Amino acid sequence: MGNILLLLISLLTGILLNKGRVVPPNSHQVLNQLLVYFFIPALTLLHIVETDFQISFLIPVLSSWVVYLLGFLFFSTVAKWQNFDKKTLAALIMTGGIGSPSFVGFPFFELFYGAEGLEIGILMSIAGTMLVCM
Repeated sequence: MGNILLLLISLLTGILLNKGRVVPPNSHQVLNQLLVYFFIPALTLLHIVETDFQISFLIPVLSSWVVYLLGFLFFSTVAKWQNFDKKTLAALIMTGGIGSPSFVGFPFFELFYGAEGLEIGILMSIAGTMLVCM
């Protein structure tokens, strides 16, 4: 419950700071860079060294790949049917076929499944989503 409360407080604080023009207009870019280059890698390194890898972790990791492949097939079919250009197809595949459990997902993984759930979320993010994007 504490994670959801912290998430809601953070979102509300961000909205209030934006509405009150307290922070510069491009501050979201700085926060996103901090998340991507510092906080998520730090969280990953903190938890991945403690992870006791199990064969059951393959199912959530492979689910990212299955969703991506199904999204790829679906959007490729729709693109041929609707005559989408290659840029539109690529955008649909990247946004609809790839999900990232990181940003907002990690607190929910930890809330619903505890520390082991967070480890699974991190593994899904690294072995699933990040490898799909490479």
